[in-house]
Amino acid sequence: MSKLKKITEYLFYLWCFLIPWQARYIIDLVSREGSAWEYGSEFLYGTEIILGGILLGLIISRWESLKDLKVSRLVQEPIPLLLLGLLIWSALTLLWADDIGIASAQWLWLLEAVVVIFIVSSHLVHKSKIATAVIFSGIVQSGLAIYQWLTQEVLASAWLGMSSQEVFTGGVSVVENAGRWLRAYGSLPHPNILGGFLVIVFWLLAWWIKNEISDQINVKKWHLWFAWGGLVLVTSGIILSFSRAAWVALVISLAASIIIKYGRKYLFSLNWRQALNPSWLLKIAAVVLIVGVFWSTQVGDLMVGRWQADSRLEVYSLQGRAAGITAASDIIRRHWVTGSGLGNYTTQLPAGYPGYAYQPVHNTPLLIWSELGLPGILLALSLFLYLLLPLFRQQRYELLGLWIALIIIINFDHFWWSLYPGLMFSGLAIGWLRKGTQN
Repeated sequence: MSKLKKITEYLFYLWCFLIPWQARYIIDLVSREGSAWEYGSEFLYGTEIILGGILLGLIISRWESLKDLKVSRLVQEPIPLLLLGLLIWSALTLLWADDIGIASAQWLWLLEAVVVIFIVSSHLVHKSKIATAVIFSGIVQSGLAIYQWLTQEVLASAWLGMSSQEVFTGGVSVVENAGRWLRAYGSLPHPNILGGFLVIVFWLLAWWIKNEISDQINVKKWHLWFAWGGLVLVTSGIILSFSRAAWVALVISLAASIIIKYGRKYLFSLNWRQALNPSWLLKIAAVVLIVGVFWSTQVGDLMVGRWQADSRLEVYSLQGRAAGITAASDIIRRHWVTGSGLGNYTTQLPAGYPGYAYQPVHNTPLLIWSELGLPGILLALSLFLYLLLPLFRQQRYELLGLWIALIIIINFDHFWWSLYPGLMFSGLAIGWLRKGTQN
């Protein structure tokens, strides 16, 4: 049985590495007006099968301890209660959802995300090994992103879940400035998802640097290469995703962590010598600044173009986001208490458009409120509040940075709730925040 425990544990680390790879089996591909409707179709991802095997292994190998587990032990803190409440309320929305098939599939993904939260935050897995697996995954994704930028092509691979993306193909994410330039996808379905994932990786790297390097007397050489080399690559991947939300989340979360850390300890006591001491956090900021300056010399015009948002594609993108907020506000107005049903946001949009036009609002809190109503959004907001409180109490600045980054980035995109990889990233990040503050 101990061998099964070890296999299950390392299978979970493998799962952490494989999250960004999108190999999936199409169960039911639904079309609208002759075009595929992503949010009305049903898929089975390869990593779902692995996660199912992990859960089965945990149940078998831990059966005796599970039998003795009391419900009261699970609800000694608010977070398990909030997650249970979110699952129960989401299941209830199936009763009034227009498409119960979509809602059921989305609820299964939500359940899997909750399972990930509990596994990551449990004693069954080790912090350092989770961090290593996710960081290594992020490094691979960043290397792939740099390769895609240099070649201006995303190669197709059915087994890896990658679709071909070419710069002059319609619908491909590009930036325009004296031509069309392909944004880096990694192995993910959109550059914004790549940027969001790499922001999570960045803060796990910050944890690694603080706990595996800065607080250690005898540091292994491979730890240094892994941490600082990985930081350079991951920061480069975030930049080349050209995700404005990821850029904003990275800069503000890093700046806020520095201000809170040094403002509290040194600046108000006027101890400038200590304030300017290059700790792990300032070293990380210095690396980010150097990498940012380097890429600004290479792609500075494109970065400025993304900020100015005055090109044809940028204007179209902003108009689409504004229209999404208007549509979400209308759905909330009509279903503000109960919501339209889990996963049913796009079913509430006007008919008569091709399938690719049906996109959730690019704001996760609004999307949750649209689908789950007032109880759902209150549960979600309470979850993030209870994750925050221990971070200040324990002065965990690398975790506070991740929390701030998540709060920013979920307000600029929907994939954290609407897509399988996004829900898994959410589960991983929330589980990491919970685990980091446990004694």
